[in-house]
Amino acid sequence: DGYQQGGSTLTQQLAKNLFLTPERSLERKVKELSLAVALEQRLSKEEILELYLNQVYLGSVSGVGISGVQQAAQVYFGTSARRLTLAQAATLAGIISAPNRYSPLRHPQRASERRDLVLGRMEELGWLSSNDRVAASRASLGIQRFRGHRSAPWALDAAVARVEEALGEGTVSDGALSIQTTIDALLQQVAERAVADGLRDLEDAFQGARGAQAALVALDPSDGSVLAMVGGREYSAGAFNRAVNGKRQIGSTVKPLSWLALISSNPEVSPSTKLPDEPIERQVNGEAWAPSNYDGEFLGEVTLEEALAASRNIPAVHVSEAIGLENLTEFLGRLGLDDARPYPSMALGAFDASPLELAAAYTVFPGLGRATQPRLVKSVRLPDGTEGWERGVSKRRITTDASAFLAHTMLKTVVDSGTGRGVRKYTVDGEVGGKTGTTDGGRDAWFVGYTPDLVVAVWVGFDKSASLGLTGAQAALPIWARFVERSGRQSNVGMEAPEDVIQVPICVDSRAPAAVQCPDTTVAWFRTQEEAQPVCEIHSDKTMFSEARSIIDGIRNRLRPEQTTSASEGEVVAPKKPAKRGFWQRLRRRRGGDGQ
Repeated sequence: DGYQQGGSTLTQQLAKNLFLTPERSLERKVKELSLAVALEQRLSKEEILELYLNQVYLGSVSGVGISGVQQAAQVYFGTSARRLTLAQAATLAGIISAPNRYSPLRHPQRASERRDLVLGRMEELGWLSSNDRVAASRASLGIQRFRGHRSAPWALDAAVARVEEALGEGTVSDGALSIQTTIDALLQQVAERAVADGLRDLEDAFQGARGAQAALVALDPSDGSVLAMVGGREYSAGAFNRAVNGKRQIGSTVKPLSWLALISSNPEVSPSTKLPDEPIERQVNGEAWAPSNYDGEFLGEVTLEEALAASRNIPAVHVSEAIGLENLTEFLGRLGLDDARPYPSMALGAFDASPLELAAAYTVFPGLGRATQPRLVKSVRLPDGTEGWERGVSKRRITTDASAFLAHTMLKTVVDSGTGRGVRKYTVDGEVGGKTGTTDGGRDAWFVGYTPDLVVAVWVGFDKSASLGLTGAQAALPIWARFVERSGRQSNVGMEAPEDVIQVPICVDSRAPAAVQCPDTTVAWFRTQEEAQPVCEIHSDKTMFSEARSIIDGIRNRLRPEQTTSASEGEVVAPKKPAKRGFWQRLRRRRGGDGQ
């Protein structure tokens, strides 16, 4: 009855691999069965097993398929099949069912678990003593450094895995399929050099960073194409792809997404809306949780823009509570950050994501409210020459143009004068937004940012529990900036403001719309359909208040579609609206006066 593997006997697998194509059809299955019967009539089970092991697909490395245990032994362990140890042989046996999913190069933990499963089964069958099983399960995998190298090796591995996930394990092994990726060869070279140079300089400046790993992924926000992907320090030292599979806590890179959720759900909120920045304490699972700001200080009150630029934690907690933790979790999930959970620490990025997932989430900013799903495989040509990949661009409307643009203006401030200002030390000009991220103890360092034509996420840290001890601005930002300045994808053309967003003069001291007497003013963005905060009361008096308000209203009303005209004087007259309380004052009133 043959050896069983999946839905087919081992003999059927051999017949398919030797004589047939990987297509899935009833006709092919009938041929497979008849060929398997012929093989079993002419060969012994031992001979069939030997043939099978000599050609079985055992994964791909840098996009090149590995066929047979001899080649696998050489690639994975640097030895011949005859010299494999018990542990190594069990590893190869364990990964046969899904060799890319359990690849000892890319997923050593999974490979170890499969090896131990095989060893345990061997003991159950009496083929192995308990002592030998324990000794083999304690052995290291012993993976050798992979000495081959092709362009974009991490991306090639990821593309093969993606195709085999969709079309079936082993479908790429015989070279019958032709896969075209979205990788830009020049940008890939730039990315690999940026990571190498960045890690070298980091180690020179900080001795504790020696041996740190890094990952970089770059997307085209217009269609989600993965333009460059670097999964680690050096592919030859280990093929684990940190850009795709390396999920780590994202820290403060979540804050712009939280700010976007708040602006989307509260039309009266603008970058100038003020938030509390005072000590707070919350009960989480019966225990007190008292977050603090990175600098250990509290400023009393800050605007949304100021809080994001300085990456202050206390305002971030208030933002998440104003949205509602369940609502924020749902919003982040729509952006592809599925590991977010409705706990207070979510506001500070205490959940995991990969660089690819985080870059995809940030496409919502240059996409003005539309997030684009990443795509690495452009096309797959089947053995008969037909197209086997019909997956186009996938975009989702997450929020309005106005909400995304207002969030974008704050991310520009992060780069121009906030925690991301180090970007401007490089030749990175034009329209740029981005955010640093640092997790507890400096274990993970992030920088995620974008131009109108490029979204790039960079992570730096150690694979295990060791702490890097550096901020995102120190460790990840320089790699990001090196890549972007060499990418040729900068743009001096700014993102055009939507029609329902306008700049309004505001007072530097109060951050409210400026009165005539305000000595120092700047401009800030507001939605035109909403009244801004009351005119600055620090510098205005009652006689001047109405004059300043009329100036601001006049600016707004020129863009309002609902303008009305006075029949007697031909003037533009703004519709009357009742005075509004500040956003956070109204929030406190709804929650009983304590802001919680």
